Amino acid sequence: NNFDVKSKDKLEILLTAAYIAFFIFLISKLNFFQIDGLSRKIITGLFLLKICAGLAMFLIYTYYYTDRNTADIFKYFDDGRTILAVLFENPLHYLQLVLGIDTNANHLQGYLENTNHWFKPFGSKDFNDTRTIIRFNSVVGLFSMGYYQIHNVVINFLSLTGLLLIYKAFLPFLKNKSKELAFGVFLIPSVLFWGSGLLKEGILILGLGLTIFHGFKLIKTEGNWRNILWLFLGVLLIGLSKLYVLFALLPAFICYALVERTSIKLAVMKYGVVFILMLASALIIGVLNRNVSVLEMISTKQNDFINLTDSLESGSRIAMTRLEPTITSFAKNTPAALANTLFRPHLFESRSPVILMAAAENTIMILLLIICFAFFKRPGDNLNLLFFCLTFALTLYLLIGLTTPVMGAIVRYKVPALPFLFITLLIIIDKDRLATKIGWKT
Repeated sequence: NNFDVKSKDKLEILLTAAYIAFFIFLISKLNFFQIDGLSRKIITGLFLLKICAGLAMFLIYTYYYTDRNTADIFKYFDDGRTILAVLFENPLHYLQLVLGIDTNANHLQGYLENTNHWFKPFGSKDFNDTRTIIRFNSVVGLFSMGYYQIHNVVINFLSLTGLLLIYKAFLPFLKNKSKELAFGVFLIPSVLFWGSGLLKEGILILGLGLTIFHGFKLIKTEGNWRNILWLFLGVLLIGLSKLYVLFALLPAFICYALVERTSIKLAVMKYGVVFILMLASALIIGVLNRNVSVLEMISTKQNDFINLTDSLESGSRIAMTRLEPTITSFAKNTPAALANTLFRPHLFESRSPVILMAAAENTIMILLLIICFAFFKRPGDNLNLLFFCLTFALTLYLLIGLTTPVMGAIVRYKVPALPFLFITLLIIIDKDRLATKIGWKT
């Protein structure tokens, strides 16, 4: 009845406010949140802004896109509640599902039949990264009482932590551009919107932050065994959330470490050699065992995505040539793949508010790129950092462009690369010359 609904709404508001207050208390007390260039008040403001962005996504998918079963923020939340219910039937089976221990066992299939998205309609049934966010929701459900907004608060605290780690990792290189760095890490619209919902992106961003911050520490020999443990956790979170992001990050990290531990001389050649060796190794392994062929994996993922798109009749579909697991097929599709991720959607193909926002963002990024070339400054000591960011961003863009036939999905999937692309621009722009030109004080 209406009285019970109103009571539940009030309780959700009170509990959500209590959790927000708890996390703000942590921000005010923990040393981790003592950061140069960002006061604790600013960090608190960013946290609240992310919660509001998550709430905006909740409202959009409640009142604009009203099919709950196709909205990722709801469908994985609902499946998480289904997994949580197993706890009250058999706690050991619940732990088995949450920890991923022999989830194909016959005695667990009865529970999994009650979920809608544990298994993909197309593709492998052995690895499904959507299970990560389902498991997250089933764990948070232990203390959320089933209220969605509490999950929203928790995921945003975790993703904020990841973004802060990224900011901390790059701040020593860009101390004279700390405000611009903060904007690029926290306030790019797509990063703010998609990185604040109850989605895999929140866990992925935390993993990226842990990996980059502690990886940089270890590369500079400033780290210890704790950094190794945090690095391992970060890599694990990335792999469990979106494995292809790890594939894009790994070569960039290896190249960065090689140049950092040797010298900046012949940096381009070092990056090129590492990429060629890794690609050759992947091809040889694929020839020896087709089950682990990278080309086969990517082409299968693209074909599965196209099949899924056909079944859903997506309105923002991009015409794509189906990939074959050959170098020739990949080479032919690479230019279109990069063009789609770099320049689409554009303003003339925006059919929804979300796509329009992404199109405006793409336009601004292109304008920023032109400005950076007009006010170009040699990266100097940050040349290796420039190559690292550009390598990761473009590799990720390429993988997304090769496999994703839907503009809406491209907009969301390239979120992890956007801060690194923005940092690339920060490294090469002459801030002082630009400020003098337009009459701003630096």
